Amino acid sequence: MIGYRNERAEAAGNSSSNRQYLYNFVVRLLLERVTAFVRDDAEINGVEQPLLRIIMASRRGHHFGHFKAYVLQLIRQAKAESTFLNTREVDPDILKYSLIERMPASQHPGLQLADIVVSSVFQSIEQSSPAYSEKPAEFLRSIIAGKPRWKDGRSFKNNVGLTIYPANQAMDLINKDQEAFFTKFDYDFEWLRQNRKK
Repeated sequence: MIGYRNERAEAAGNSSSNRQYLYNFVVRLLLERVTAFVRDDAEINGVEQPLLRIIMASRRGHHFGHFKAYVLQLIRQAKAESTFLNTREVDPDILKYSLIERMPASQHPGLQLADIVVSSVFQSIEQSSPAYSEKPAEFLRSIIAGKPRWKDGRSFKNNVGLTIYPANQAMDLINKDQEAFFTKFDYDFEWLRQNRKK
């Protein structure tokens, strides 16, 4: 997420809770994409009534109750068709409040794998990191979610499994090496420049 501000969220919080709003908003972007992926994948594989179970790693600084309340709000808004910033929204038939839990990452291999994936992508983007390298994330490319843009077309990963948010602002803030990295995940920066909203 680069250069994005949500004045509505900022007004609702204070200095200590603003971090919660940012974290929850980033997770919201993820859940919008994950619930869409689960829905589409279930349809392809003939799974009726798919459900998403969320296990959050217990971490200092993250208020789990605040997160669950935010998810409940998103579910209610989606059902009422009143989602604020509704370019996308969570799928309330897949995302269930009762299926959200937390545990220490040390107790669940899936949480450890998630940390590996996140760290790999971070190290591939953050050039000031002492462990900077594009290779780990590139090795993960085959397992990163994508979606076809047309029937029987190839699957694109941009804005699905790997998202720059908001992409039209990121173009001015990432360098050529970072742009080349995101291009490997199907971002078309030339198209973004030509179609930038004024």
